[in-house]
Amino acid sequence: SRQSGELLAKVATFAKLLGLAVLRVSGHASSLLLPNAARIIALPGKPDSLRGFSAVSLLIVDEAAYVPDELYHALRPMLATTNGAVWLLSTPRSRSGFFFDEWSSEGATWSKFIVTAAECPRIDREFLEEERLLHGPALYRREYFCDFGYTGQSFFEIDSLDDAADPDRYLAAQQFAFGRPATRIVIGFDVGQKASHPAIVAIEIVTGATNRRNPVSFEWIHETRFFFRRIERLPLNMPYESMVSRLHRVVRDLGDPRLITLVVDATGCGQPFVELLQKQKIGVLLTSIGITSGGAGSYSHGIQRVPKKDLMASANYVLRSEALAAQPGMAGLKELKEEMEAYRVHTSRAGHDAFRSNFKDDLVMAFALVAWRARTYLPRTAPTATGVA
Repeated sequence: SRQSGELLAKVATFAKLLGLAVLRVSGHASSLLLPNAARIIALPGKPDSLRGFSAVSLLIVDEAAYVPDELYHALRPMLATTNGAVWLLSTPRSRSGFFFDEWSSEGATWSKFIVTAAECPRIDREFLEEERLLHGPALYRREYFCDFGYTGQSFFEIDSLDDAADPDRYLAAQQFAFGRPATRIVIGFDVGQKASHPAIVAIEIVTGATNRRNPVSFEWIHETRFFFRRIERLPLNMPYESMVSRLHRVVRDLGDPRLITLVVDATGCGQPFVELLQKQKIGVLLTSIGITSGGAGSYSHGIQRVPKKDLMASANYVLRSEALAAQPGMAGLKELKEEMEAYRVHTSRAGHDAFRSNFKDDLVMAFALVAWRARTYLPRTAPTATGVA
């Protein structure tokens, strides 16, 4: 398989560095024959194709958390006559399967080692911070800090919302934006379902030069600030015409429609609403989002299809950015925080991540729609909220 082939290539590289002859085992293309006649063979991850190997002295299962249980149990009989060693190498995936069972088992059967990303000198700290911003605390700890306990935890770092509403940050952001027109205003609208509320979240984006220059090019350094301008949950079962009228008033209150992007969830019952919205022509740039369960993003028939995990990653990225500011005590902020606290990431036995809430999630989804578009205004690493021009 590709994974075992990659591991074999690394072993071959180490062998060359040691000055050992790199030969293949007869009959095995993905293999290495060492001078002491020891054989290293990379095998595919299919139980049926592994039968027949015996007298194995060292069994290495790479990315073990992603290997099916039946494959692992098909491999173990190969050690019967040698009492050979087993190495299970992996980051965590879910709290089920043989890798989790062996790791959490008690007794002296296994020697267990943890090496986190923070302990690896080849991993840049800025890269880790970028990953934490992108994936949220739970998934970040799983992937980079070997944490099996992430599943069922809140996807968001809730303290970040409190930080956004810190009076000092809000004041500094206002000083930065003073005299500058809005670069863009993005409105996220979650249409809602029968048992869920329609919701609106609007963010104003202000981008401009600071009083600092690039030390190499001497160009003025530009920064971006995000301001919450509207957080609102609408009544249940609101007619589509009333939703359109409400959005029209919000647009009018926020300013020039030509500077406003309206991002709408067009999944399911959202599509008829989008069609109605297009007929009303409220003067904004309309972006329709179809939320998918996975895969890559795509565009077809006027709808941008975006995996839910990408929307949530964008929401966490903007939330964690120090560019985000909110007026302390603004309407809707408390409700958004409650929804974020209840928003969880769960992992199935097959290792698939799912995002869901045992509470309302309308404002979270509206915020995610805004963040998906607003994130494009941020640099790769969000700037700190300092340096007022």
